Amino acid sequence: MRRHLATILTMVLMFFTALPARADFKVGDLVRSQSVDTVYVISADGKRYTFFSNPIYHTWYDNFSRVKFIGEKELASIPFGGVMFVRPGTKMVKVRTDPKVYAVASGGILRPVKDEATAVAIFGPTWNKQIMDLDDAFFAQYFIGTEIDDPDDYVVAYERHLAGEAENVLLRPTRGGATSAPTVSATKPPATIAINDGFYAELTATGTRSIRNILMASNGAVFARCDQIGDCGGLAGPFRTGSTQGVDAYVCDLNGTCRRVGVGTTSVIASAPATGLSVSLSATSTSVARGAKLTLTATATSPSGISRTIVGQDGGTRSTCENQGRCTLTTAPLTDPGTFTYSASTCDAGNRCAFSTPITITVR
Repeated sequence: MRRHLATILTMVLMFFTALPARADFKVGDLVRSQSVDTVYVISADGKRYTFFSNPIYHTWYDNFSRVKFIGEKELASIPFGGVMFVRPGTKMVKVRTDPKVYAVASGGILRPVKDEATAVAIFGPTWNKQIMDLDDAFFAQYFIGTEIDDPDDYVVAYERHLAGEAENVLLRPTRGGATSAPTVSATKPPATIAINDGFYAELTATGTRSIRNILMASNGAVFARCDQIGDCGGLAGPFRTGSTQGVDAYVCDLNGTCRRVGVGTTSVIASAPATGLSVSLSATSTSVARGAKLTLTATATSPSGISRTIVGQDGGTRSTCENQGRCTLTTAPLTDPGTFTYSASTCDAGNRCAFSTPITITVR
């Protein structure tokens, strides 16, 4: 198998122009040396992980265009972390010595699919064309988890979301075995909200083993992720058009046993009753020098009380103030030049949420 992989990689990589040895590799880079065909991904833990076969590589990447050549000493200086597993949510797998078909979960867990009807419900009518044969030696690197007998036990889109990108896959197998699906106690989102508003939803999950991941999604769009904790909450919105939003939770334990649970439904309508909820955002400056700190302040009002106010950078650091209408965030020194967007939101006692006008900050 390894000799076969080496041949394939050689054929593909021979089309690249050989690059000089380089020391500027970083997390997420795909690297190889001039003399060895093996390709590694540099992970967030600072280690290099290898792909056992060409098909496994292609569950993560479309082609080899990102592969960089580095020197032998540089490659050797990066600690070896292990092998990359098949990307969850892309392929089912099987081994020639076992008639079962398995779905791939994060953390090196394989979950047996109960029967054809379950496979069709999860992977569609072409399920039998989405199966990858694994070498016995690589199959042995996995643990076997809980059987999947319901489409809510394995949701392809959510499994892919949990897996993330190759460089962030640090979960290693701990142990297998069947566990009962986690149970969820959730606070339902509000029944209605106005266009341009949002909502806050939260839950508590428990399981036979500790909770590993929680996703919360609205019509399939993930708005909250919590790892290694059983309590999770998040803000969804703003919603710019009328719609009906179905809120799901996808909860997984350390054995990779997952369960999708419906949390509630929210109708986004133009004629929703006025809540009097509002929030504004101010900053000490909208243009700062590199190395300077920035203070942002959100001010919220609501006749029914404030449950939380949030201020922060889109996709970055945030500050959450519970039961307060005023919330302040002071950033770390801003070292990267460019423009960055900050915003604020606030939620009332009924978990209806309003959003501020964003502020763009220039770091020069």
